[in-house]
Amino acid sequence: MAITTEEQELLVRTGPGTPMGELFRRYWMPAFLAERLPEADCPPIAIKILGERLVAFRDSSGRVGILDEACPHRGASLAYGRCEEGGLRCIYHGWKVDADGNLLEAPPERNQELFAGKIKQTSYPTREAGGLIWVYMGPREEMPEFPHWRFCDLPDDHIMAVHYNQPTNWFQALEGDIDAPHASYLHLSMKAYRERHTVEDAFAAFFGFHRSPDGHAKHMPWGVETIWGYPMEDPERPGETRTDVEAFLVHPYIAPASSIVAGGEALGIPFIWHGWTPIDDENHLVYYVHYDPDKPLTPEIREEINHDFGHHKIDKDDEYRTIANLRNHHFQDRKKQKTETYSGIDGIAAQDIAVIQSQGRILDRSTEHLGVEDIGVTAVRKFLLRAIKAVQDGRPAPKALSAEHYAQLDGYVGVVPKGSDWRELARNQTAAEPTAAV
Repeated sequence: MAITTEEQELLVRTGPGTPMGELFRRYWMPAFLAERLPEADCPPIAIKILGERLVAFRDSSGRVGILDEACPHRGASLAYGRCEEGGLRCIYHGWKVDADGNLLEAPPERNQELFAGKIKQTSYPTREAGGLIWVYMGPREEMPEFPHWRFCDLPDDHIMAVHYNQPTNWFQALEGDIDAPHASYLHLSMKAYRERHTVEDAFAAFFGFHRSPDGHAKHMPWGVETIWGYPMEDPERPGETRTDVEAFLVHPYIAPASSIVAGGEALGIPFIWHGWTPIDDENHLVYYVHYDPDKPLTPEIREEINHDFGHHKIDKDDEYRTIANLRNHHFQDRKKQKTETYSGIDGIAAQDIAVIQSQGRILDRSTEHLGVEDIGVTAVRKFLLRAIKAVQDGRPAPKALSAEHYAQLDGYVGVVPKGSDWRELARNQTAAEPTAAV
């Protein structure tokens, strides 16, 4: 689906009062990693979400508050403040607010209670779950139940949460994730390529099934379910496909900005919840929550995840920006490009980030030429434009059937007898009926 300039503007602009910004505000969004506020009364942090400058802090009871960053007195940043005695105190004149935005103290006013009762700082509801701090920034009367993602109730040792501060618009990063077929090139091993000589055969050797999948997408109440069917590699005849079975991959996009990558015992890797939160129109936070419902992520598994994805290449002192960037060409190694990886860039996440950043701060979609592999991207664009229109018309934003339904949404790979309707088999496992064909 080629989009117009007007549609592009609708999808990429997320500041206060914008249609997409209003859509985001109807959902609970990840705000930052919980590790950034490690203990009660630790230093506050400045954050920015949907173009709003905010401050986050953990009060004396351990509760997290997210407020307008500007002190209600004279606008000094509360991110310079002190967390003490149940609130956040501005270092300029000592005004103190709590996590609900109530003004607790306003020295040197004589009638503190009367004066403070007239002033309320903008505050947003928060939740802590799955290693993340979540925030709801929309109308209170429309606040949904907190989404019960599968990883939210797991023990801490079953979860590994990471986020990156990326200098691009949020939407091109989301599109890069929905575009599952890119893995056959961007994430390809050169060892497999050297052994098989073609990308198609190398992909089969590396993943166990062949490229050029049959793609199918459906609009669901909660987002878009993209399903890909693949001929499977015959282990006894390399380069040939099996005649008895075929594989399918389900990759769900969940509104407004998340997806789940297949994992589990069958694949031998943890699941991945992906999320994207706009900082402003040219920057966003991307989240990777690796999780295993059945067993802990051991130190060895965590190290393997760090290595395979490149998560260790983050500068936490630089607001979680990646060390690899456009200035150093993402440390692309042309020798490794010939011998180890198709891209010459180490790490799956690092590879994704490199190509997304190379598209510019806001991708110009007027020059693109879409093909058959872009069915997921097209479906998500349509879904979001319809969702924006729904909110503009005063209708509810699209969501899962219930807060608990989010835990049923997973990415997965299945194997079915050849000739089966794998699209129907996959769709039935999502516990929701499709709303429209794409």
